[in-house]
Amino acid sequence: MSFQNFDGWMKDNLNIPPMATSVEIKFMPNEILKTDRGDTLIWGTDYKLNWNDFKGPVPPSDFAAESNCMFNYKARPEIADGKMTLFVNFDACFIKGSSWVKEDKLQDSLLLHEQYHFNICEVYVRRLKSRLMQLELKPMQVEKQIKAVFNEVWSAYVLAQNEYDEETQHGLITENQNEWIRNVDYWLSK
Repeated sequence: MSFQNFDGWMKDNLNIPPMATSVEIKFMPNEILKTDRGDTLIWGTDYKLNWNDFKGPVPPSDFAAESNCMFNYKARPEIADGKMTLFVNFDACFIKGSSWVKEDKLQDSLLLHEQYHFNICEVYVRRLKSRLMQLELKPMQVEKQIKAVFNEVWSAYVLAQNEYDEETQHGLITENQNEWIRNVDYWLSK
């Protein structure tokens, strides 16, 4: 290929991933995705957990209940005119089939404690999004960069969930539970 043809080749190949010179993240709107998807609940301000959401088998355990909360991630890249736009969505999810409660422990205070496990998950999904927006993404390193931030935020999330249970003794220390509720509500209000 001669230099005469290079401009034409560049124009023809500008929309393939290795030719992207910049990356922009756009978050897909969550509101249209807030639904009960069978075994998975997507966090939303308009939905509160109820005991019917805890469908998992009850294992031998000293605990009264367990909420399985996790991050859900979807991404769709588009490349146009040398720019990669990564359309992404992160959601806080509650997995019904692996969340459980003992039949003799169906108390409002315990349900509130479990709701805040779900709410803490949403707080950390928002922190993940915020961190991603601060990144200067490089086209050939997007996956590596996102994975590094994800792992960092996920580790902080797991630590927060453990601290929540330890400090509240799984919701039994009312004063500490109320302090966590105030803090999480504040974080969600931002």
